[in-house]
Amino acid sequence: MAYIAISWTPNSAMVANVNTASDEPTRTRGDIRDTNSNRVPGIGIGRGGGAARFRGEIQKPTDALKTFSRIMGRFGAERRSIVTVFILAAFETIGALSAPRLIGAAVDAMGRGGRGIDGVGGPLVVLQAARLAPFATAVSALALAYIAVGILSFAQAWIIAKVSQRMASDLRTSLFNKLGTLPLTYLDSRPRGDIMSRIANDCDAVGTAISQSAIQLAAGTASVVGALVMMLLLSRQLALVTLASVPLVLMLSRIIAGKTRPYFKRHREALGALNGIIEESASGLDTIRAFGMEDRMEAEFATENSRLREAGARAQIWTGFLMPMLNVINNASFAGIALVGGYLAAKGGLSVGVIASFIAYSRL
Repeated sequence: MAYIAISWTPNSAMVANVNTASDEPTRTRGDIRDTNSNRVPGIGIGRGGGAARFRGEIQKPTDALKTFSRIMGRFGAERRSIVTVFILAAFETIGALSAPRLIGAAVDAMGRGGRGIDGVGGPLVVLQAARLAPFATAVSALALAYIAVGILSFAQAWIIAKVSQRMASDLRTSLFNKLGTLPLTYLDSRPRGDIMSRIANDCDAVGTAISQSAIQLAAGTASVVGALVMMLLLSRQLALVTLASVPLVLMLSRIIAGKTRPYFKRHREALGALNGIIEESASGLDTIRAFGMEDRMEAEFATENSRLREAGARAQIWTGFLMPMLNVINNASFAGIALVGGYLAAKGGLSVGVIASFIAYSRL
């Protein structure tokens, strides 16, 4: 009885040998055995090794600062745009820091320039026409500050969007050109889907991290430092109340980051493995059908898809804990500012406008 025996060479290429007679038992669907080792080979058309081969260990840079400098050095053509974004971010920070102070000035001007009356909702303040100028000036300046912040924010977003896409495009081009110079041994040792994921997904992630995250981190740091300086100038007592929540925020962020980091790593690994299975299954579909490997490919796909789902769900769950906990801490800080500020205002050592400014600064 004739049969086809499939042997697997060191390069994982399938070799078919036709035999006209054998006592080999009849094989069922998906039971394709290696004639040399009497084992069932893993799926991975043209690559061999099954889904486990996708789970290679991710190499970490030995010098993160040097790696970051090397990446930034590739984007020298975007230096002018990045500097422009930093300048816009600096002016936006100045506008954002001036807004709370203007709110306090408007509140104090309203208190100094009006007379109290009893209305439906309790004590109200009616501004006297003769003293309306300070209040109107503060409100007008506040409106201009918010308009300027909005325009600067839009300009930053517009430039960042173009810069990030140009960065990702340049990096993809470089990787694609490098791909043509790599030896075949390198390509044979890695799944095609993983290589595709690096060129497509990882390049976008790097471009976003460099052009958006780094700039936002710098602008956010400037805002926090500026807000701290303004609060210390207004009232040291209220500044201490606000700073009391900072250790809690840092500790919570550290805990959440430590919990989510492994899951995001597993998510990236599972995504690369799943892309590899999909790409190689599509390119080798005729071979899979010819040798009845559909069930095994479906099983491998289901396994990697489950890993991707579980890792993504756990990462999102832990990330979802952060904002509710931060809201609790911010609300506690808000209550502390209101209580201590009210006490100081009752003693005459602090104006209501300063309390309003502090509340606004604590929200930055």
